[in-house]
Amino acid sequence: MTRSLSLALVGVLALSAAALAQDLDPQVRRAEAAVKENPGDVDALCGLASLYRRAGRLDDALKTSQRAVATDEESVQAHHQLALTYKARGECDKCIPEWEKVLALDPTFYKAHYNIGVAHHDWAQQLLDEAEKLRAGRRRRQAAEKAGEARPHIQKARESWLAALKIKPDHAPSNYNLGVVMHHEGKHDEAIGYYRRAIELNPKHVKACVNLGLCLARRNEAVEAVKLWERAGRLSPGLFEPPYNLGVIYAQMGRPKDAIVQWENARDVIKPQFDAAEKKKIEPLRTQLAADLANCYYNIGVAFEMQKDFKRAQANLKDAVRINPDMDEAWQMLRSIQRRGR
Repeated sequence: MTRSLSLALVGVLALSAAALAQDLDPQVRRAEAAVKENPGDVDALCGLASLYRRAGRLDDALKTSQRAVATDEESVQAHHQLALTYKARGECDKCIPEWEKVLALDPTFYKAHYNIGVAHHDWAQQLLDEAEKLRAGRRRRQAAEKAGEARPHIQKARESWLAALKIKPDHAPSNYNLGVVMHHEGKHDEAIGYYRRAIELNPKHVKACVNLGLCLARRNEAVEAVKLWERAGRLSPGLFEPPYNLGVIYAQMGRPKDAIVQWENARDVIKPQFDAAEKKKIEPLRTQLAADLANCYYNIGVAFEMQKDFKRAQANLKDAVRINPDMDEAWQMLRSIQRRGR
């Protein structure tokens, strides 16, 4: 009844494009007026490019940041804004060279190191996603080759975040991201160090709390793991992982009633998302959420079965197989209960 967390890199949480554009519209108009009044002001161009990007107007952001670079090719901020715009457009092959130009102009600009790392990691993730699709299609050799292409990008990401920390040791995102890389590589002691440092720098770093708890749970340090997941749940009540993993740890402690409460909390977080994805026929998202939701129902069913509450056990197991018809363990337990006439 255990699961592995999805260790996503920390990133900027974007508001919906429409709402953000409306909120920023007055600022955009003022920035446009400032540029019109002084078209050679690189700082004004950079500010306008940033607002366009935040408002989701990426074509305007690209044109404006390119104009800023053309106005002053030695402007760190101009190249930085152009790189951020390329990154927002998903063009990792273009944003990385721009940040390298930033570092050629100012080697102490730690944000360039950090963002180069994020871009390389995103590039690696794209390659790994392609590898997974090839593997699903039983094209194992091509999948292995594609996965191999991702490794240099992960190494460059690690090097970039280490470089950022040499300049700015108190940069929480770089510490967190290095923790993620080490975690993926199974270097849990090193991951723990980076996660702790990220939390020390940012006590509200929810993902660091979640992932540190997972590392500690692997080392049988359940008490601290529970405290971290409880803290993460308080900081972000809409997050799925804290209650789910609290359920797992409580079950391992022999506390099935507490486990059920937590899994029901996790279910209530994810079910509306699953229902919305199903209604809108967003199949990739539905498939992703189905596994987590089915696990919730399955674990709740198992816990009720352990308490000999067979009626509620069957109800939850039926929900598990309805959502994930390929969940063999749920089918087996459901049939076992039915054979016993429960």
